[in-house]
Amino acid sequence: MPRFTEEEKNYYYDRLMSEGERLFNQKGLKSVTVDEITANIGLGKGTFYHFFHNKEHLFMSINNKIQKDIFQQVVKVLENTLDQSNEDRLYEILMIIMNAFKKHPMVINIDSRVYEKLLKKVPISCMEENNANDTWMLDMIIESGIEFKYPQKTVMKLLQGIFLNVATFLKDSEGEKSIEILFRAISNEIIK
Repeated sequence: MPRFTEEEKNYYYDRLMSEGERLFNQKGLKSVTVDEITANIGLGKGTFYHFFHNKEHLFMSINNKIQKDIFQQVVKVLENTLDQSNEDRLYEILMIIMNAFKKHPMVINIDSRVYEKLLKKVPISCMEENNANDTWMLDMIIESGIEFKYPQKTVMKLLQGIFLNVATFLKDSEGEKSIEILFRAISNEIIK
């Protein structure tokens, strides 16, 4: 295995992340291969495996990066909506997350089937990072003054379950309106 300088590691890692995101958004997890990713950017497969265990690991690493970027947007909303009701603030947060997901087909198409595959193939540390990001975001929501009627773990599972099914809603013409109604109902029900 070749030794890379830190600069080279960062360069190759960024290229793999960028090309992986492009291909996963375009073709989906199932249709993309490690060979395709590496060939498109002129790297050997060995370089890929220096950074990632498999394509699912790359996929989840990209997802975690996107998740962090989305959650940074949410933090700004939390700071700028203090004059709104907590129900309206949570609704706005859920809509921002959904609209950000729509910009990333690879993320919005993570359903329960894909998630189960990821659980089997991705290093546990990468999946734990995803859950830690979700927990951090919910902590930020709570710290901003939004209180829930239900335990934090219950709220987390509810929101994760909903977002695992967003792609299903968006497949028909009434899907987006249905999501808006669902998000409004959830916001009204779970806020103290």
